[in-house]
Amino acid sequence: VREEVAFETDRNPPVDVALEGFVPRALYPEKPESRRAMLFSTTLWGYSDQGRAESNIAPSMAGDLYGAGGWQWVLIGAACWGLLLGVLDGWSWQLSPSARAVLIASLALLAAGGIERDFPRAVATLLQNAVVLVGYAMLLVRALGLEPARHEAPRSIAVPASSP
Repeated sequence: VREEVAFETDRNPPVDVALEGFVPRALYPEKPESRRAMLFSTTLWGYSDQGRAESNIAPSMAGDLYGAGGWQWVLIGAACWGLLLGVLDGWSWQLSPSARAVLIASLALLAAGGIERDFPRAVATLLQNAVVLVGYAMLLVRALGLEPARHEAPRSIAVPASSP
């Protein structure tokens, strides 16, 4: 495949994540639209069928990163994805069990499905959803006047000695 489709060495996946995920089109009207899936479907997926219509089939996260320049991008992307999931998981342990369940239910499917999407779209979508979920939770807590659960120190209980 390498001889047929050259590496896209002009791409920088972390910059693509920043552009796609956090720069609104209102500020950057020329922001490129992610077309990785459409390009993949017409170049490699439908390689033998030149008349094949475009479809939304991404090359997978690893395939997208490899196409950006080889194995070094796959390793960098895997480290970034693992770091992102680790940060979200570490943060989730600070929440109450019910809030953690909501977070996991909301983000787990995005994380699992992310490996089948192109890298910038998967990372940007997961980050955007996490930010929106946190913002919504903060607004809800403020609107309802709720306070975070306070964890009290465990108390010792005196057990009377039993007489024989």
